[in-house]
Amino acid sequence: MSTGTLKIGKSILILGSSGMVGGDVLRLCFNHPEIDKIYCFVRSKQDIAHPKLYQIIHKDYTNYKTVGNILNEIHCIIFCIGVYTGRVVKEELYRVTVDMPIALAETVSEVNPKCNFCLLSGSGADRSEKSRFLFAKSKGIAENKLFKILPNTFYTFRPAYIHPSRKREAINYVYGLSEKIYDTLNKLNGNLFRKKIFKSIARNSSITSQKLASAMIEVGINGYRTQVIEHKEIYTITDSVA
Repeated sequence: MSTGTLKIGKSILILGSSGMVGGDVLRLCFNHPEIDKIYCFVRSKQDIAHPKLYQIIHKDYTNYKTVGNILNEIHCIIFCIGVYTGRVVKEELYRVTVDMPIALAETVSEVNPKCNFCLLSGSGADRSEKSRFLFAKSKGIAENKLFKILPNTFYTFRPAYIHPSRKREAINYVYGLSEKIYDTLNKLNGNLFRKKIFKSIARNSSITSQKLASAMIEVGINGYRTQVIEHKEIYTITDSVA
């Protein structure tokens, strides 16, 4: 009879798995040794299959009462749904940025309050809720509400520029320019001096979507010493799991 300790696999729920960061979270989870079930709430199923993956059709992202049985067995949630300022009206941005994660957190607090909840927020999120920038103000409002609902299990990630690990069409001019600058700097990464310069710039102003996804998974599974995770701290996490 074996006297070894039985290692129980963990379940993760991803929202926004068709997006840039959420997609990387999903792909990294496939080969993650501690994760044996991956749930994704989707409006329509993606053309992707894996033994660990369970795609759950869910139409209303402001109501999770019907999926409480799934939320009950989840160890961590990675919430990566988001919209870009200027691409939707103010009310829709608020609904996606604030109403959706709040509705999920409220249900989680009832059925599974020990579940870690990781939110993809953003650099400059304003918890004073006074910012003139809608994105910063909305992210701040969402963070404040989530900390009240899940005071011990909520983690917010505040990356600066996120560089896509996979090629994609630029969302807008600013993102397109940022991608070109990042790629140009990366090409200069040919000797030790340039490598140090690039590393310094990257750690202060940018991160790849895959590195960010890796950090979110790590915190989702194991928690972290601080609940507000700023850009530089994300690198600290990825360095520890590399």
